[in-house]
Amino acid sequence: MKINFSHRQSAHCESGVTSNLLSHYGVDISEAMAFGIGGGLFFGYLPFLKVNKLPLTTYRCEVGGIFKGLTKRLGVDVHWQKFKDPEKAVSELDRKLGEGVPVACRTGAYWLPYFPPAFRFHFNMHNLVLFGKNGHDYLISDPIFPEPVHCSEKDLLKARFAKGPLAPKGTMYYLTRVPEQMDLSGAIVKGIKGVCRRMLKTPGRFFGIRGIRFLATSLKSGPENSASARLPCTLVRLSGCRRK
Repeated sequence: MKINFSHRQSAHCESGVTSNLLSHYGVDISEAMAFGIGGGLFFGYLPFLKVNKLPLTTYRCEVGGIFKGLTKRLGVDVHWQKFKDPEKAVSELDRKLGEGVPVACRTGAYWLPYFPPAFRFHFNMHNLVLFGKNGHDYLISDPIFPEPVHCSEKDLLKARFAKGPLAPKGTMYYLTRVPEQMDLSGAIVKGIKGVCRRMLKTPGRFFGIRGIRFLATSLKSGPENSASARLPCTLVRLSGCRRK
């Protein structure tokens, strides 16, 4: 089975998946527009929360926030599913593909064999779109790759049920209704206002504008502080992650 799905490479996985899924249903929205309408811009620095033994630094909203924000603002209906049983996760995915529906999944990037070894790390928030299956191999539109890729059922299942922080738990999602008419201008305004509100009014010193100032103050404390000495490396490493 193979769905006629147009693959486009993107800078970020979630906004790329969002743009590509909507394009499949005739809504031509760029990745940048998807990121903006979804209110993707955000900042958070959490020195007490470690990912890959490094303090968490994020430059975008929570996992799934871009997709949920955009679909809500454009009136697009989505079906989400999580699974405890891997066999049921495979069966449901194959059923939807058999119906001709492209399905997005959240995965652990480390377990995807088509990732070059140098780029593999335990990142459980990687989104991709499945648009077919040939025997035991899935056809995948992974937004960060220039061309579609293949992945075995066994390897994909391992990635869908990766362990660790923010485990994907077999998450899959797909569009169920796309309205013929959309208020694009209104959605853009709502996206901008949402980003401004979160950057300026999210409580706590670790988020938004306050988070940027907190991190800047930490950097100025100097290399004699062992925690701040690791900050530049942390920022470079995780900013690279966010280029998905």
